[in-house]
Amino acid sequence: MSLTKRYDKVPETVEAVQLTAENIDEVAKWCGGRKFGHIKPGFPTEVTYILYLSGNAGPIAVNMGDYVLRHERKSRFEPRNASSFEHNYILKEESGRHEEVSEET
Repeated sequence: MSLTKRYDKVPETVEAVQLTAENIDEVAKWCGGRKFGHIKPGFPTEVTYILYLSGNAGPIAVNMGDYVLRHERKSRFEPRNASSFEHNYILKEESGRHEEVSEET
């Protein structure tokens, strides 16, 4: 008899949007986040925006290009960097079904 057992992760469907400078206000409204502008030192006309989500341990930063996910079963939002998101999720409309490839983060 083995001490351990093997488990498969149950796939779940999420809603997600990739954060861009063009949609940051709309994404903030959708997820209840707050947008903050940061002025680049030495370049007072260059402002970079970051979205902050409320997390259990405090604010969580979402950078431009990251995805914001809403888990349907958990009713919570979380950020995911683009490479991790694109590796782990397949767009449901393209594949005909949702399939999570792996969960490495």
